[in-house]
This record gives sequence, C-alpha cells and structure tokens, in this order.
Amino acid sequence: MKKKNNRASQESESEDVQISECRIMSQRKIFFFHEERSSLWLHNVHEVETLRIKIDDCEIRGNESIRCDFMLVTPDAEIYIELKGGDVNHAVEQIRTTLRRMSREFRKTTRKAYIICSSAPKTSSKNQKREASFKKEENCDLIIRASLSKCPPSNNPIYQY
Repeated sequence: MKKKNNRASQESESEDVQISECRIMSQRKIFFFHEERSSLWLHNVHEVETLRIKIDDCEIRGNESIRCDFMLVTPDAEIYIELKGGDVNHAVEQIRTTLRRMSREFRKTTRKAYIICSSAPKTSSKNQKREASFKKEENCDLIIRASLSKCPPSNNPIYQY
C-alpha cells in the first residue's frame, strides 16, 4: 500500500492510504465531494476508518452501465453519492444500479444515498415520493438536496454519518 499525503483542506489532518487507483482508506473528519456546480460535505463524527471509492470512470469504467460518482464504506454503512446538474430521475437510476452492483449484505449494514443537484429544489413533493419509494424498493435512505456553495456552510449542518 502506498501512502498519500492529504491536501491541506477542510478534510482532515490524518494521512490517507491509497489502496488502489480508485480506493483510498481514511479516518478524516470531513469528506468533501465536488463536481461542476454540485458539492457535498460528509462529517465522519467518530473518525471511523472509511473507504472512499471513486466509482464513475474508475471502479466502473466505460459504457458497462450507468453508475454514481462516489461511494463511502465503513464497517457499519455504505454511502452512495451522485453529484448532478438537475436530472434527478437519471441520478436515482445511477444510484440504484451502483447499489445493486456494489452493495454488501444489505440486512447487515445501513445504506444511504445522496443526490446533490445544482438545480433541485430544497424540498418538493416529487422528491419526497422518490425518497420514500427508494427506501421501500432498495432498503436505502435516499436524500435529494440542492447543492450548497463550495465552502462548508456555517449556518447549515453538514451531513453526518
């Protein structure tokens, strides 16, 4: 395993361990994900060892299937992340396909999925229906939200796991 220095950022002062081209093991406090106009911060409250996997064009390449952007794996949880412009229906299918391909035994782990859209309304009845349906069909909590700015918000909570 090759060690990689982490960036001086909001993420953490601990070192990351590069496991493969697509996988990094870390105990950082903050994981930051950004793509074009969508950003997500996840707070690793207890600083548990977490595997960060870049899914799109890394773990899953080419035209094999649709897939989400990132995945985090802890001993107790799987977290799927899709950063999107605005096509929420397509994002749901990207999460679903990745979850079905990458998930461990779903009865033994908590599963969450975040769809962060640059143009999604903060709350909508359509998104609430999507979230409820996804929970029922996939046994996974789906959270659809509009993206925040590139900096962690001081007055809004960062999502925790």
